[in-house]
Amino acid sequence: MNKTFLFSSIFIVMLLGCNNKVFSQLFYDSFESLDMSATNSDGFSWTSSVRTSIVTQHPVDGNVVVFNGNSIYNIVNDGRNWAARDGDYSLRFRYPAGQDWSEQRFDLGSAYPELWVSFWLRVPTNFSHGAGSPTNHKLFAIWMDGYEIHGDGPTVTWNFWNDGNNGSNITVSYSDGGFGGNGPQVQSTPFISYPTDQGRWMNVAFRVKASTNTTSNNGVIEMWRRWEGETVHSQLHLLTDADIAIPTGGPEGWKAGYLVGWANAPYDNDTEWLLDNFTVSETSLLDSSLSTNEETFNNSILISPNPTSNTFTIDLGNDILKETIIYNQLGQQIKEVTTSEVDISSLSKGIYVVKVTSQNGKTTTKKVIKN
Repeated sequence: MNKTFLFSSIFIVMLLGCNNKVFSQLFYDSFESLDMSATNSDGFSWTSSVRTSIVTQHPVDGNVVVFNGNSIYNIVNDGRNWAARDGDYSLRFRYPAGQDWSEQRFDLGSAYPELWVSFWLRVPTNFSHGAGSPTNHKLFAIWMDGYEIHGDGPTVTWNFWNDGNNGSNITVSYSDGGFGGNGPQVQSTPFISYPTDQGRWMNVAFRVKASTNTTSNNGVIEMWRRWEGETVHSQLHLLTDADIAIPTGGPEGWKAGYLVGWANAPYDNDTEWLLDNFTVSETSLLDSSLSTNEETFNNSILISPNPTSNTFTIDLGNDILKETIIYNQLGQQIKEVTTSEVDISSLSKGIYVVKVTSQNGKTTTKKVIKN
């Protein structure tokens, strides 16, 4: 495996062809850096972790751990499939049989009154929801100055619970601050079907918007989900009257959170989740849903070689190229060409977003690595 090029996926601007808008995202990490060092101009950081690691599926070495707090190359090769959703690497959450905790925390570096967070999540290939009591497992939490009783500001938490058939329903709850615990679990919705959804990737998107002030119960909480192969997200949760105001002492919005977390009903067998393409934005992340034609166009585009140090070629299949625009990690347009061969030899090493537009108006984006 080529481990020479370690690239930090920071502040990548995703270009969504369905409406030709450019969306500036606050943070993006697909774990292709092979460590947890990705950051942005606000100082995002991955903080404490429990039983997480960056893994890959190597064509010869099989499943391999490349980071577990330190850069390593631990060949496991025991038949488990650790293929990432995109690229070569993903973040693994490991629950040994009978153990109840695997978690990754993060600090956004700044605070945001309204926030979107999304990521791809693979259901464990042997998933069966534990039967202990209570049955709730943590999926995602976001807070302002401290988690639940540790903060004067609010916390929003998503839990998934045993549905009685080894699958899961998902609920949302929130604390309104004042160093109090979370409120009731509401809007229980089917989440994972057993055994149908074992090994499937889903894209989940969360939105939290603080109340206007401490006397206005108009905060917004949403959750959306799209299974791999689907073209649109389905809404699982919607609250528009949440009491989730910014605390008088700050910070001025959502500041930190965790991914996955405590499993109150431990799994009977070793169980692992894979997470990829963690994204944070102040604007909607649902626009990444592609129409059928756009998804077909996206899948037909081939860029090679990738990574490259000099040039790459764009193959549109049956479509004709109109133009290609290249953006750097700050979202700045740095090159525009109309030929299928693109020379990036003068660019610095790093990750670039390539927006490809065909003569008939179809648009998609790809990630290119300059080495």
